[in-house]
Amino acid sequence: MSGLRIVEKPEHVTEERLPDGVCLSMPDKGLADHVAHVALGPGKAKLIVRAGISSRFRLAVSFGEDAKLAEELEADFEFFLAAGACVDVFFLSKAHKPLDKILAQSIYHLKKHASLNVWTFSGDSRANMRHELFFDEPHGFASMHGLSLLGGSSDVAHQVIADHVAGSCISRQFYKSIVAENAKTSFGSLVSVKRGADKSDSKQLNKNLLLSKTARAVSRPELRIENDDVTCAHGSATGEIDPEQLFYLRSRGISLEQARFMMIEGFAAEVLGEVPEIPFKNRLREWVSGRVRELAGK
Repeated sequence: MSGLRIVEKPEHVTEERLPDGVCLSMPDKGLADHVAHVALGPGKAKLIVRAGISSRFRLAVSFGEDAKLAEELEADFEFFLAAGACVDVFFLSKAHKPLDKILAQSIYHLKKHASLNVWTFSGDSRANMRHELFFDEPHGFASMHGLSLLGGSSDVAHQVIADHVAGSCISRQFYKSIVAENAKTSFGSLVSVKRGADKSDSKQLNKNLLLSKTARAVSRPELRIENDDVTCAHGSATGEIDPEQLFYLRSRGISLEQARFMMIEGFAAEVLGEVPEIPFKNRLREWVSGRVRELAGK
């Protein structure tokens, strides 16, 4: 548990020390007025989160607090959402030099009418972020969002597995990456709809913006459907800055540097705009804007 530190724990959230980690629990009908904050440093860490019936819980997880040293971080997360629970999770990985090495696996179990929203913001690192969703009962909802802003020799991989075992569940995935210099991003997603999971609804979308000839993006959204009564779709797009849009902005008297910044920031804004009004949203905007300005000049 050497890699985990509880920075802030809202009222009503209980903390239990386990032999190999920590468990944070929100009681039935409990409401957290503040965002719980967990910081991960070097080493291994395990965190279990239990959200009670009809409870509301928000958690922010920061990877790597020391910007001067490269760290190896390995973390396992497991979330249990009881019936009607609503959980928001924010994974925040700031840009570090030299690059952090991050391996994180998150498993989510959703009961009836549970609602899950996950946002992952990644800066320069070498990271593998894996998420597994299990809809244990009908009428669950889960949305996964990701925004990666990568330069140098960063290599960030996002993997999502959504297992629709129960019917009438909804899953959404929306990941974007801005990739410069020699950086690489990859997105792998598998949505599995089992027999009997009628009226399952799933959408996967991955978009990547490449800012250099040596930047790379790999996208593999997949569907495995064993049911006819479903609504499922997936899409992927990778490209460079549109020269016609760039020309249009230049023709309006905007400098090349500012025009590039505006287009890249607009690309990132779609994910950032879906973040709820949490206390650190302004700092998150500033971080995204700063990273965009850095990458736009490369």
